Amino acid sequence: MPAVLHAIGALLIGACGGAVFLFLHLPLPWTLGSLTAVGIAAALGSPFLIPAQVRHVARPVVGVLAGSTFTAEVLGNIVLWWPIIPAMLLYTLATAFLGWLYFQRLCKFDRGTALFASFPGGLGELTLLGGSLGADSRKLALVHSARVITVIFCVPFLVQALVAGPVNGGNVAVTASHSATIAPLDWLILGACAVGGYFTRNAFRLVGGAMVAALLFSAVAHASGLTGAQPPAWLVALVQVTIGAIVGSRLGGTTHRELGRTMVQGALWSFVLIGLAVATAFACSQLVSFDVPTLILALSPGGLVEITLLAYAIGFEVAFVVTTQICRIVGTMVLAPLMFQLFDNRNP
Repeated sequence: MPAVLHAIGALLIGACGGAVFLFLHLPLPWTLGSLTAVGIAAALGSPFLIPAQVRHVARPVVGVLAGSTFTAEVLGNIVLWWPIIPAMLLYTLATAFLGWLYFQRLCKFDRGTALFASFPGGLGELTLLGGSLGADSRKLALVHSARVITVIFCVPFLVQALVAGPVNGGNVAVTASHSATIAPLDWLILGACAVGGYFTRNAFRLVGGAMVAALLFSAVAHASGLTGAQPPAWLVALVQVTIGAIVGSRLGGTTHRELGRTMVQGALWSFVLIGLAVATAFACSQLVSFDVPTLILALSPGGLVEITLLAYAIGFEVAFVVTTQICRIVGTMVLAPLMFQLFDNRNP
């Protein structure tokens, strides 16, 4: 019961932060406002944080949102996106090598921790993988938390500057598809996709877990014509507040010294990652038929769940963004152990 009360308290704090950001006409108000309010509260020692159980429930819902964009037409176009895959792998390798030098030479991390801190992959996946190979799990969690928070907060402002217009996730659901009444059968199908994703999450543990599992169920349901329903506006807003609160809650339990050193080091590296993602996006704009803002979001080194939700809230090509992000996670989980093995052999 205390965990439930703490989660409700965090969501209320997040909703208040979202309302303030909405009033100020800032981009993605429900996500960024919630992240800011809960993050500040967590850093100040607030007990109102999102427990792990709620995080597991939120992930499949995001998967259902993303999967609803995988229509039959979109699936037919996926083969045209292949040039982004080698570009993503080169971006991942380049950032991993530069980050390894940064964290080992400047931040004085040990070799393994420096390597796993440098990869722009999933927070949970890299922390678990690095810890299992002897890296400092606490440092990895802090560095990657700083990366996710920095990217999620900065990228919407960057995208807004490039598209020369407001990026307001609070109004994402005013279109007809979101405002239409959803039939009970459609609710049942969407709910089944989320529940199925939750219970099959272990099969996708290293590649997005419950989110990717639910995404696949939802994509099949929408691409096959079983349902054409889009989640309603209030659910999209609630998920944004929840994800913002989850990210902000990651600052809970950290000391001021940790926040002042490791997370600052991670945040500085995140700005380098964002710069490299922007450069890669401009280069890739000649290879695929997507504009630079969409490519920046697809290449952004944030969390898979968070970037997917940003794409859905902004209204960008969600299927393309999530496909690229999954390739990034898969590439990271394959390349990180191989590079660790290489460096470990060179420096016994």
